Amino acid sequence: MELLKVLLGAFFVFTGTMLFGLVHMSIAIHVQGYRVANIFDNLTWTGTWAPFILSIVQMLVGAVLIAMGLKSGKAQEETDVDEEAASEEGWE
Repeated sequence: MELLKVLLGAFFVFTGTMLFGLVHMSIAIHVQGYRVANIFDNLTWTGTWAPFILSIVQMLVGAVLIAMGLKSGKAQEETDVDEEAASEEGWE
């Protein structure tokens, strides 16, 4: 397992989820008629879909990095087992 890919992927998933939650929380607060700090206005009233798209892309990139990190770790374990078997046969 490549720990760096897994940790980086977890970071992307975490930050993407937080951004996605902030956007939806700001929409829910604004619908009720409240005016909150500028962060919520900046997230929802940019006139673009950028916060939504960014959060979804972050979560997808994080999931791919985690999958790649776990998959490469399994491939490395299989290679180590094959090398050990070959070295044991060579000694006999």
